[in-house]
Amino acid sequence: MRRDLYATLYDIEERHWWWKCTRELFLHQIQRATDLRGKHILDAGCGTGMVLEHLQKLVGKNGRAEGVDMSAEAIHFCTQRNLRGITQGSLTKLPYEKETFDLVTSFDVIEHIQDDKRALAEIARVLKKGGWAAFNVPAYQWMWTGHDTSVYHYRRYTRTVFEHTLQSCGFSIVRSTYLMTLLFPIAVVRKFLLLLTKAKGELLVPPPPPPINSILGWFIRLEDILLAFMNFPFGLSVFCIARKE
Repeated sequence: MRRDLYATLYDIEERHWWWKCTRELFLHQIQRATDLRGKHILDAGCGTGMVLEHLQKLVGKNGRAEGVDMSAEAIHFCTQRNLRGITQGSLTKLPYEKETFDLVTSFDVIEHIQDDKRALAEIARVLKKGGWAAFNVPAYQWMWTGHDTSVYHYRRYTRTVFEHTLQSCGFSIVRSTYLMTLLFPIAVVRKFLLLLTKAKGELLVPPPPPPINSILGWFIRLEDILLAFMNFPFGLSVFCIARKE
């Protein structure tokens, strides 16, 4: 991500409907799949530490949650949150021994890495046998906008492509679904408006007025509820829970 965007993200991510509610959704889905208490967890590409802060609470006093990010700016903002176990390093060469972690999370990170298979193989290496991993990546290359370019994405995925990529790196798929399905029609309209106006479509903007911020957040919270009963056939991102074979 662009270095100048970390301060903006740190300022808004606990208040903005998108980051607040997607983080809640990701963690709820993991908790439905496995118990986090007492686990040793790595947040790979931890950014400014919003997810890691909540993981450290969820593992309890007998667990441990660590974070790694290659950006010095990200590490700085993690320290502002008084987070423990933060390391600067690359996902393509993780600074950990093999079979260290019970769970690795990596949300909206893999698309930033040119050699995505190498990063996924590294995540598999540091996972214990049978360990869990959870990922979220943006969906559909045809949904590419100037925002993808400005935050240094290399690609967007379909669910099938991401599943096959994970399997080629030593993972078995536990669950795979598209997310942000209810907002997808709005995003498609926005995509074509951006094409017409040639605008970049930045997402790092202040939260909208509280009523709108709340309404938009409830779209994601509704999906969180529905995911207890179904997977979604399309959406703005691909979410996968996998295990090391």
